[in-house]
Order: sequence, then structure tokens, then C-alpha cells
Amino acid sequence: MPDAQKAIENVGRRVAELREAKGLTQEAFAEIVGMQVQNVRMIESGRPAGAREATR
Repeated sequence: MPDAQKAIENVGRRVAELREAKGLTQEAFAEIVGMQVQNVRMIESGRPAGAREATR
């Protein structure tokens, strides 16, 4: 696996860990950061959303 893909997956896991530590659902987190929930899910699973698609 390329290093860039590993980094993306690590960031996604860390985002999920921090979100869960705060007791937030993906939906609540998406609302707070101004993203669509589908993009939060993609990021957390290691599939980065494009910057244009990530924001509302």
C-alpha cells in the first residue's frame, strides 16, 4: 500500500477515535464541521472526499 494511502487511513481512524471520544455521532460531527455525513464516513473509512464535495 502506498504511503499516502496509509496516511489517509491513519487520519481517518484518528478522526473517528476523536469523534467517538467526544461522544459524537457521525451526523453530529458532520453538522459541527460543516460537512455532509457521507463525506465524514468516507474520510473515516480511509477514502478521502474531494475538497469541493466535502463542504456543503
